Parts: sequence; structure tokens; C-alpha cells
Amino acid sequence: MSINIFVWAVAVACHAACKSFHGLLVVRLLLGVCEGSITAGFLIVSSMFYTRTEQTLRVGYWSLMIGTGALA
Repeated sequence: MSINIFVWAVAVACHAACKSFHGLLVVRLLLGVCEGSITAGFLIVSSMFYTRTEQTLRVGYWSLMIGTGALA
């Protein structure tokens, strides 16, 4: 997961170097791949720290906050 965060940070920084639409498309595609694996990473982290009954509540909160974050 730390490699994913590092690649995500590099992709965000590469937005400043884009000079064409195609370059921006490639960077955005890489950014989407990195952000797509975050949900699975959160589920793995929650399974390490919480019991099975606590996991359902935590994952439910994260799922609820996805919609709330999209509104902001």
C-alpha cells in the first residue's frame, strides 16, 4: 500500500509537467488505477485492527462517507 501511495503522489506531481491532452490522459489513468486500489487496502487494514463484528461497522462508515465526500 505504501508503494501505491508513492505512485499516486508521483502521478499527482506529474500533472504539472503535462503539455498535451495525451500526457494528461496518461497521468489521469495512472491516478485512477492508484485510487481504485485504495478501497481494497482500507479493507485489509481494517481486518488487521478490528474484530469481525467491528469491521462491519467501520466498513459501513467508510461506505457512507464516500457519498458525503463526493458532495463536498
